[in-house]
Amino acid sequence: MRYSDAKKPSPSLTFKQMIVKAVLVMVIGLCLILGIIGLILPVIPGILFLFIGAILLSKLSTRFASYLKQNTWTQKWQRRGDAFRKLNNGHRFKLSFLMAAKSVVDSLESVWQKLQRSTAK
Repeated sequence: MRYSDAKKPSPSLTFKQMIVKAVLVMVIGLCLILGIIGLILPVIPGILFLFIGAILLSKLSTRFASYLKQNTWTQKWQRRGDAFRKLNNGHRFKLSFLMAAKSVVDSLESVWQKLQRSTAK
């Protein structure tokens, strides 16, 4: 069999694909750095950035994507994300607003409890 008859090797990545992958790697690195800082400092939501970094890494690496698909914790979040995507825009907005409101109320409750503890001392 001659080389021309054989399967031609797949073309290497185009310049645009290389740029996209490079930017994706930088964003993943930034998310991981912010996630680690967020685990140390309570002001930055560290878990959120680690989760975003993991999702982006799964888009880049098929091995990591298969690991995430086998993990029960990420399966639960994947089902929640799928259910959220099935909602229409009105229901998405309403759910997002309610989740944000709950977060604000929980934060205020936490601050209130800390204030009560500090004044009781």
